[in-house]
Amino acid sequence: MFVYNITLNMESDIEIEALAWIKEELIPRIMKAGTFHEFQLCKIRFMDQDTPAYAIQFYSSNDIEKDRLLMNGESSYLEWVNEKFGLQVMPFATILDILEPAYLSFINKN
Repeated sequence: MFVYNITLNMESDIEIEALAWIKEELIPRIMKAGTFHEFQLCKIRFMDQDTPAYAIQFYSSNDIEKDRLLMNGESSYLEWVNEKFGLQVMPFATILDILEPAYLSFINKN
């Protein structure tokens, strides 16, 4: 199992528009492709934060898809963001291998 994480740093003046587009266009388009079975959208908060930032985490149990994402480097998902917002939203992606799922950690401790 792995998480494909897209982090989006954006200019403050387009936050409302960008967040609406993420929810209404980007996430449904990515989920429709069938690679991922679940997602979550998070707002990133950190000290001295001048501009808004969000992370979308897409979950998959298919390692073949992970290999495809790794081999393609910059995925089309990031290109969609760049096409829509240019330099106003700076996306980057990471792949996280899940070593121990959260639900198993909870079960094992109780």
